[in-house]
Amino acid sequence: MDQVRRSDLFAPLGIYLLWTIGTYLLEGRINLLQEPTPAGRTIYILVTNIIIGTVIALWILGSRVRSGALNEKQIGAQPAKRTVAVSLVAVMLGFGFFLLQKPVSLNPLVVWNVFSQVLPVTIAEVVVC
Repeated sequence: MDQVRRSDLFAPLGIYLLWTIGTYLLEGRINLLQEPTPAGRTIYILVTNIIIGTVIALWILGSRVRSGALNEKQIGAQPAKRTVAVSLVAVMLGFGFFLLQKPVSLNPLVVWNVFSQVLPVTIAEVVVC
């Protein structure tokens, strides 16, 4: 296995492992979902999901595209117009499913809190996995 192929294999596995360990250390090990604290949730979201799971993962992916190891088609990139259209449909469907669950509160602050907790985790899951 030459150097390019080795790095193409180990970089994604490394970021997945780092993201998984971060999730365990900052969420699972301390039972953050059972005993949430604002500081704990913020640190978990920022470090594990935004920095590791999104920024670093996209940086690695971008470096693979720039090096020619991958192309946009292989990673599923689509034209901007299609991405925006599909994103808007996904937001509408997601909010519709949220409303179908009959949430206890539709207070904008509560809805924003749910959104701010779920979105970064979902983005990281899609990018890393």
